[in-house]
Parts: sequence; structure tokens; C-alpha cells
Amino acid sequence: MARIQHLKIYIQANQAKPGGNIGAMLSPYLFSNNLSDFCKRFNEQSKDYLIDIWLPVVVCSDMIEKVYTFKVKYASVSMFILNFFENSRQITVLNLYDLVRYFSSLYKISLYKMAVLIFSILKSFRKRNSIILLSETLITKLKLCIEKKV
Repeated sequence: MARIQHLKIYIQANQAKPGGNIGAMLSPYLFSNNLSDFCKRFNEQSKDYLIDIWLPVVVCSDMIEKVYTFKVKYASVSMFILNFFENSRQITVLNLYDLVRYFSSLYKISLYKMAVLIFSILKSFRKRNSIILLSETLITKLKLCIEKKV
């Protein structure tokens, strides 16, 4: 068995509790005494996120020393969009514009490039999932808003 074990999991922001699925999944990596400490530290780091957002977490544990570290990464654009539209089920120009502005500031790229990325993700959702329906007029309205702001 390797000394250092890595585990990548998704946990909802502010929802880590020692019992249940998280406890069962992390107990081989964090050992029983560190599980409540991990939940407390994760909830502290994820307090600025919305509660329903799934965050990728990388846990590295030293099996001999019985210590661990973890890193909470940014929610990916596609995961964030999927979660956002599963909860609201309504797409408006302002919702899309807010998403574009948020991720362009987070990843430090232009509004136009982020809009292209988000539109490509939404088109793939539209092909896979009939729940999310986008009208072409909505897309053109958002493109006009972004081009005016750029």
C-alpha cells in the first residue's frame, strides 16, 4: 500500500457532516479521530459558497503518520451551471449575464470569451437534457448585452 493516498470527491458546500456518506467515504483516508475536524474545516472554507453548490475536494493523507491535508477547488463552470439551472429551471438574460460576469472575474478572462464558453456548455446541455430549453432570441439578447459592456 502506498504511503500517500489521494482522493478526489465532490461535497456540497457547508454540508459536511461526520456521519452518512461522507463519513463512510472518508474514514479510510482520514481515520476516525480526524473526520469531525475535516468537516469543521471544510465547512469553514466553503462558507462563502451557496449551499447547493458541489465543490471538488482533493484529500491527501499520509497513511503512516496519520495526518491529512485537503484542498477545496473552484466549482467548474459546467458543474455550477448545471446546478444553477437544476434549482431555478428558468433562464433569463440577467441570470446568464451574472454567470458570465462571475466566471470572467474568477478566471480573469474577457466577458466575450466566457460567454462563448458558457454558450457552448448550454448547447451541450440542450442536446443532452430536454429540461433546459434556450431560445435563440435569449442568446442573441445576451450577446448584445455583453458586446455593449465589453
